[in-house]
Amino acid sequence: MKKIVVLALVCLMNFALFFTPQKIFTIKEEPVRILAFGDIMLGRYVRVLMERNDDLYYPFKKTFGNKEWIGQFDLITANLEGPITERYITGGLSLTFGFPPDTAQILSNLGFDAVSLANNHTNNRGDAGYEETKKFLSEAGVGYYGHYKDVDLSPVYYKKVKGKKIAFIGLNDTFGKLDVDKALALIEREKPGVDYIIVFPHWGHEYQGVHDKRQEELAKKFIDAGADTVLGHHPHVVQDVGEYNGKKIFYSLGNYVFDQYFRQDVQEGLAIGITIENDEFKYEIYPMKSEASQPRFTPEPH
Repeated sequence: MKKIVVLALVCLMNFALFFTPQKIFTIKEEPVRILAFGDIMLGRYVRVLMERNDDLYYPFKKTFGNKEWIGQFDLITANLEGPITERYITGGLSLTFGFPPDTAQILSNLGFDAVSLANNHTNNRGDAGYEETKKFLSEAGVGYYGHYKDVDLSPVYYKKVKGKKIAFIGLNDTFGKLDVDKALALIEREKPGVDYIIVFPHWGHEYQGVHDKRQEELAKKFIDAGADTVLGHHPHVVQDVGEYNGKKIFYSLGNYVFDQYFRQDVQEGLAIGITIENDEFKYEIYPMKSEASQPRFTPEPH
């Protein structure tokens, strides 16, 4: 009888052990952090200021001065508003831009991983200037994405960070009009091979603080095609922020480094900090104000 009782107790203990609810442990992914800026123009009077101050990093002193804060980001990007070429322009107010060859190394030394070339100024020295730009950036170890006109010629920038592959796609809707069908096909084609897609459109109307109907329609189409977030440029002022199907749309980040001083809003911009963790996107908005083409954060981030 005692043996039967002991066996019964052992069975009950095994049963209880087997069916006791166990804690389910989920593996917490290491977050991926991205920092995105608006338009960078390093020619004309900006270059004059760099040379006058005998400091090629003059425009970036206040935003890149906090090395510990900048160092937390895995990837830094922006829109490069013009070509890097031997035929560069300093001074004056020409609407034709061109930046000296050392621009690429400056961006690399600061920590920029890639820049968008999908805008209405990267062709200011023609196709040859666009190709020069890619060459100088490649030699300096800076990636690039986008074409000033042709989606078929638009390179995509990929970076694998902490096990996640991210694609950056630049699209220009200001040089003529964007071939929307080709743009959507590009996003759809890239989606299966990456974890996330960030689209950088150059679009909208200059100096307009609110997005227009076409920007909104395009943003929704980009997201439907597979974009995870949309970061816009071109208006030279900050525009509003939207959301569609849970995805953020920053219609315009405004100027980052530029030599426009005629209105207060052209001397303001946004940097966007993106944190991706367990497939969730979180955003930090860092406002900036610029004085003499030297932006600073307001307030200073920590």
